[in-house]
Amino acid sequence: MDLPNQQNECEEFDEAVLLVLRHPNNIEDGRATQEPSELCQGLTIRTFLQLSGNDSKKGYWEVIGGRGEGRNNKREDSQAKSELGWVEILNKVHPGCGRESSEILGFGRVTSHGASRAFMDPTDTIFPADAVEFCPHPAAQDVLVCGTYNLEKNTDLPEGSKQKRIGQCLVYKVEDASKATLRKVQTIDLPAVPDIKWCHRSLSAPPLLGVADSEGYISLFEWKENELKSHSSISCAASDILCLSLDWSNRRHPSTAFGSLVVSLSNGSLCLLNPRESGLSIADTWHAHDFEPWIAAWDYWDSSLIYSGGDDLKLKGWDTRQGFSQATFINKRFDAGVTTIQSHPHIENQFAVGSYDNTVRLFDKRKPLVPVTQVDVGGGAWRVKWHPSTNRKNDLLVACMHDGFKVVRFAEPQDAGLDGGEVLKRFDSHTSLAYGADWSFADSGDGGESLIASCSFYDHSLHVWTG
Repeated sequence: MDLPNQQNECEEFDEAVLLVLRHPNNIEDGRATQEPSELCQGLTIRTFLQLSGNDSKKGYWEVIGGRGEGRNNKREDSQAKSELGWVEILNKVHPGCGRESSEILGFGRVTSHGASRAFMDPTDTIFPADAVEFCPHPAAQDVLVCGTYNLEKNTDLPEGSKQKRIGQCLVYKVEDASKATLRKVQTIDLPAVPDIKWCHRSLSAPPLLGVADSEGYISLFEWKENELKSHSSISCAASDILCLSLDWSNRRHPSTAFGSLVVSLSNGSLCLLNPRESGLSIADTWHAHDFEPWIAAWDYWDSSLIYSGGDDLKLKGWDTRQGFSQATFINKRFDAGVTTIQSHPHIENQFAVGSYDNTVRLFDKRKPLVPVTQVDVGGGAWRVKWHPSTNRKNDLLVACMHDGFKVVRFAEPQDAGLDGGEVLKRFDSHTSLAYGADWSFADSGDGGESLIASCSFYDHSLHVWTG
């Protein structure tokens, strides 16, 4: 069992977008005002135009160069990315147009949603990257950790050997927030790392990081003297079982101690870990899903409630006070696997759920079978993170697998219909599966843009940007 890969093997443009040119006369707020052929000379441009309700055209231009050269065709995608579909056009650019006035944006796209750009070149994580977390502790909010996951190729192993999953936790410090300069301060070798989570602790206690690995272990590390130091570890399952996700129960109640952990396991089980003086102990393990439970998460407002979602297309609720022989609810109304869940840290009863079906849904725990509102994010939602500030309590960061990273804003509950979310900003500088994303907890002012870290798999890259 490995991390999901729904990559289209037949996709013609399988290389990174080389660069994006933004011509000041041709693009206004992401809206195309002239034909792509007038942008620049001698390059092949791949264009996507979204057809809106009034047939206005919004979209972006990708300068490919050397791919599909000489073609001029049009394909209407029956599997529409949005309700009204997308049109893809490949044009050979006409010569004779000046390029001096174009701005090179680097890797990325100019979109109708307002594209973000990276501060700097991506950081190479060496192994495929799938998880990233800023430290929430007031004394270490400049600390960033990225988890990686590498499945050794059969060609690297002796005949008959079993493939091994290896990974690392890469620790960085943000040196200059205005430029988002990263400095790597530590590398910790581990089995492959599917997920990481900081525990929210009070100022008098050192920051604590939980790491889920591919050999069934949860490891804890404390941030002391500018490095992560091993605290303790515990085996949740046999070594051939992966810990897929983990979540701390005490998000809203930091203390000198640390909270309970819920861990999802690749054999379909969930594991409940309670704190003790020397680390963690297993309180219970139970079968929760018929296929991989990609996610398990606490209700941050009620530490007896747990939510889980899996490849069996089910969202479930659990109550630690009632035992785990049966779920408190089972939502079967998904057309694809449930991949990510996060309880809202600022709004009671609300939690966000992402799925492979390209949709993020908001639920009220009092009516968990029908979403309050939802938004199409264009790709499978692998991770969702609520903004840490109450000033932006309606903003959600989403890692959209094949469609980059997005900042989504939901309407206030009283104003939200079923489609009550909108994409505020997108970041497309990654050239591979978008898996890990997190907001910085550092104060960005009243409603100002926050620092964001994102990481992607096959291009093993880590970016820092604002949104």
